[in-house]
Amino acid sequence: MHSLQTIAPDGNKMFMSRGRVKGCYFGIGKPKGALIVCEGFATGASIHECTGHAVAVAFNAGNLEAVAVALRTKYPVLKIIIAADDDHQTPGNPGVTKAMAAVQATGATLAVPVFNAAAA
Repeated sequence: MHSLQTIAPDGNKMFMSRGRVKGCYFGIGKPKGALIVCEGFATGASIHECTGHAVAVAFNAGNLEAVAVALRTKYPVLKIIIAADDDHQTPGNPGVTKAMAAVQATGATLAVPVFNAAAA
């Protein structure tokens, strides 16, 4: 273990002081056929439950590329899918932007959620 993340009741997320985050991830399931990389634990657990595929939780958009590169090195022929968060209400949409950078760096496949316009 290299770090811990806490989430306060107000939703504020903090990593352990001096803990290593870059390239680290939390794995759910055993890689077989495909491995999905996403940002958050709840998202990763939901993806694993729905698909049965192994998931690597990167914990934030800025860590997606480092995790994807580490996993591409570890599993050179495994299909890797980057499951982007669609932060469309945040300037620059960092969830999709960082996910696309991870795809470019690793040759992974990109998955982006599609929301009903009436629900957004």
